[in-house]
Amino acid sequence: MTQTEALGLVAYLNRAGMLPAMEGQAAVWKDALWDVRAPDAMEAARRLVRQPDRVAYVKPGDVLREVRKLRADRIGGRRPPAPPEPLEPVRDLEFQRVYLLALGDGATEVEADAVACSALGQVRGQLPPANLPRLRALMAGKTEGGADG
Repeated sequence: MTQTEALGLVAYLNRAGMLPAMEGQAAVWKDALWDVRAPDAMEAARRLVRQPDRVAYVKPGDVLREVRKLRADRIGGRRPPAPPEPLEPVRDLEFQRVYLLALGDGATEVEADAVACSALGQVRGQLPPANLPRLRALMAGKTEGGADG
């Protein structure tokens, strides 16, 4: 989170009556939330503002706790798929980590898989397009020559 993003967060919480703004406060929030994505912090602040039993004053730790809940909600207990090709254990863990980070950032499962594959130089293969007339014939029990099989 940058100083400008932290300033926006502080201003938002101040306008919601949950944070008395003071000079230099944005710098402290920036330092406290240095590893939090600004969109996540703002969404967490919105959640805190909407809570019916909200606290009188918000601290950086409250926002951080809400960001963790937000990201956990996005992941929703989903597990990463296996990488396209077997990887060494360390690289496999990296694939899983990148996949879950992407889900936490709001990516779909397909997008998260693409991000994880790209990060590790993997390519998920695609099946060739189906030959629908041939598949229908096979399902009907016919061979290519037209005789029943």
